[in-house]
Amino acid sequence: MKKIEPFKSREEALEVLDNGGRFYNLWTQAHDGVITPAELGKASGIFQDKQQMMLFLDMSLAQLSVEDKEAILSSLDESLQQTYTKFAVHDLNAENSADEVELSSLAKINGVPQMVDSKSMFEGFMMFPIITGDVTTFSLIPMLDEYQVYNVELEGSYEVMVAHSKGTDTLPKGPITVGGILKEWFDGDQEGAGYFLEIIYYLDPKA
Repeated sequence: MKKIEPFKSREEALEVLDNGGRFYNLWTQAHDGVITPAELGKASGIFQDKQQMMLFLDMSLAQLSVEDKEAILSSLDESLQQTYTKFAVHDLNAENSADEVELSSLAKINGVPQMVDSKSMFEGFMMFPIITGDVTTFSLIPMLDEYQVYNVELEGSYEVMVAHSKGTDTLPKGPITVGGILKEWFDGDQEGAGYFLEIIYYLDPKA
């Protein structure tokens, strides 16, 4: 889980994103008006995971006006525009139901997270694969053993569960935006019981 510092202006975004790529990207030019995968990779620090790269881009543009955001997206080269469309980031505040979003999709949510710090409050499990030779089996592990879990309340008393791996800092208190991948948690009978957002990035709307 990493904090994103969103761009404050179109000019700042173009300065950072249209950067020429790393030194060995010989055919990529800085400040030529076209943002390439190599340049976005350099800005985000992500070079292989295209889905995570698109989440970085979406959240880093979160505080720009609609006009400025569209200008940045129109500067993406053709391959990046296709990737951005393929890995669209769902806004759970607008859609108001994680049930309507396909598992493993990118999603984000704005709200105030309330920490779940007791197994008496939540008894969900994660399913982890165990590979022995050519045989793969699955084991259920309590989510609270692996994740710090939060509930985020939306309008109409609807809640979305979000979580990040233990060993990282807890989320700051107060209103926040988190983005990640939608995953499934299970009950003790290995039945899918609900959804949660595994957090990759967060940003502070007040910053």
